[in-house]
Amino acid sequence: MSEPISIHVCDVRVVKARRDGHDVAGPLPQPQTITPTGLQMLFTNDWHPIMPANLFSMQRIYKPMKSARWQNTQKAIAHDLAQWWRFVLVNNLEWDAISAEDVSEYGYLMAESVSPFTHRQYSTSTVSRRLASIQNFYSWAWQTGMLSENPQEGCQDSISRFPIGPKSALLPHLGTASIVQRKRRGPRGRDPEDNPRPLKVNELRGVLNRLGPRIFGSDGAVLPWKVGDPSKRNRLMAEIAYHTGMRVDEIASISTSDVLNQARKLSSTDKWQQFVLTVRTKGRATRKVVVSSVVLRALVTYHDTERYEAILCAKKHNLDHLAFKEPTQLFVNGVCANFRDVGKPVSAETPSRAFTKAVLAEGLIIRSSGFKLDPESGDKLLDSDGRPVTFLINLAAHTFHDLRHTFAVMFYKSEVLRGNSEPWEKLRQLLGHSIAETTRKIYLKYIDTEEAAISDITAHYARMGLYGVR
Repeated sequence: MSEPISIHVCDVRVVKARRDGHDVAGPLPQPQTITPTGLQMLFTNDWHPIMPANLFSMQRIYKPMKSARWQNTQKAIAHDLAQWWRFVLVNNLEWDAISAEDVSEYGYLMAESVSPFTHRQYSTSTVSRRLASIQNFYSWAWQTGMLSENPQEGCQDSISRFPIGPKSALLPHLGTASIVQRKRRGPRGRDPEDNPRPLKVNELRGVLNRLGPRIFGSDGAVLPWKVGDPSKRNRLMAEIAYHTGMRVDEIASISTSDVLNQARKLSSTDKWQQFVLTVRTKGRATRKVVVSSVVLRALVTYHDTERYEAILCAKKHNLDHLAFKEPTQLFVNGVCANFRDVGKPVSAETPSRAFTKAVLAEGLIIRSSGFKLDPESGDKLLDSDGRPVTFLINLAAHTFHDLRHTFAVMFYKSEVLRGNSEPWEKLRQLLGHSIAETTRKIYLKYIDTEEAAISDITAHYARMGLYGVR
């Protein structure tokens, strides 16, 4: 295998469409092409559109685009293909004359490369995803007739259809043809549930306080919350995660109508009421989640105050120069967001980033080594002995997903204390796992080794009545 070749980031441009295709900073294939807002397209350095990659990217999000939840998927595809095209250009290759060996060498290069953002080597899951994107692209190009041979032929694949509609015609001459695409699955990367890291009581308290003002009082009631108060949205989303075990994308999917419909059943006397919300989970499937009356009241209060203020602001500024359409999701970007985004649904990344920032601010860090990079080539800098030059990086010790783990271990221990020595099936249902063995596999090892810490957490929550951290 040849020596790794540096990838220069200036060889391919990734451009996001604004409002429509005519606003892109560069030429489009056809003046009449309709491009959805936010679509990220690839251009060469001299502003020639990279047509095969752009069309493939559009087709992969054709169906998700109808539900307005396609941006993150399409962004990942665009950046994966941009990295690949840089490799193709730097090595003087032709995209339509690629061999399996070329893809393998690219994978080797990625595995040895360092991210310019984190200064750490790319994770296995990132490399796997990028290779899977390339495999998907070439199978698709072969099926559409762009290639006479498929460089990925011989790999097992599954079949799905991505129709080309008239509003997604980045190549107008293909019209409304229906394309059969073979979807490839790359090697499975690390799942955030593989390594539970629940927060301790004092850690949780500190992080939540940095996310925003308190939401619950000492009696479990929702504290006064009015229009104009400092934002509590990120803290509320975090509180929901550790109260219910919901994933961050599930919390972001909570609908306003669901909350308000359930709120009609609230009792002024029964503080132990439970309600069921329907959320979108991994893979866009739905599941039912049980929430307490306290959590539901907090959601209603957010709707009547912070959300109300954001929607008014969005209507006032008339985003995108079109009539503002209020989103169905409960959680939206607040008044501090830019005028283009205020009032729009919050992405899962927003509370996740806020949580990571709060963890770092609280001093909950993991020290790791990063690689210094050559500003010209992007390669690792080497010392006089030929060894990579490293420096220490502070990484957040917890992610938003660890709130889900915190809920799980608390629930497990509380069930054991009540005499239920095997609460796996009940916990499985609360977490939305398909089988109890998945739940057991994730948490059993941690519970066996961290028994004392779990007991402390459970005792604390028992004293506080399972309500807000104080």
